Amino acid sequence: MRNFKGLLIAAPLAFAGLLVLGAGAASADTGSVTTSLTVLPPVAITVTQNLAFGSLTSSATAANVTVAPPTTAVNAANAGTRVASTTGVTLIGHTGAVTTAQNCNATSACGAAVLTVTGGASSTLNTVTITPPANLTSGANTMAFSATTVSPTGTLALDGTGNLIVNMGGTLAVAANQAAGAYTGSISVTLDY
Repeated sequence: MRNFKGLLIAAPLAFAGLLVLGAGAASADTGSVTTSLTVLPPVAITVTQNLAFGSLTSSATAANVTVAPPTTAVNAANAGTRVASTTGVTLIGHTGAVTTAQNCNATSACGAAVLTVTGGASSTLNTVTITPPANLTSGANTMAFSATTVSPTGTLALDGTGNLIVNMGGTLAVAANQAAGAYTGSISVTLDY
């Protein structure tokens, strides 16, 4: 009988061990996580046309001169518009005509800047920083550069092939009796994802 008691005690312990092992094995599982990363090409900006205000004459009255970019792509027939805020400035047209407003085109001396931007297909540009110069200069003479305008407006997004055309205009503050000269300056443009 002693052997029988030992068997009765050992059997429940072995069965309990099987239950624990069975419960542990049923709760274990394995899985896998897929990882991904997209490396976008760097954003590149190519200036295909500079911002040009053309020629003008000043008078005793100060005025602003604005070159506004077109809302569509710049082309030979449409490179934006150039407008003087008052008659204190006379815009010299591409045919030599004197005017206060002019459409810019392939034969005019004025026109919006055109930037060709390339990068990742269908990507949005979240960093758009345009830093105009405080002034355009001609020797010791200066002319205040007061604003820039960009077309398209709103969110800038590259197309399905990773391209975007950005048109940019600006406004100059022409002082009364502004000194004659060829005025130049640089606009810094930073675009990034």
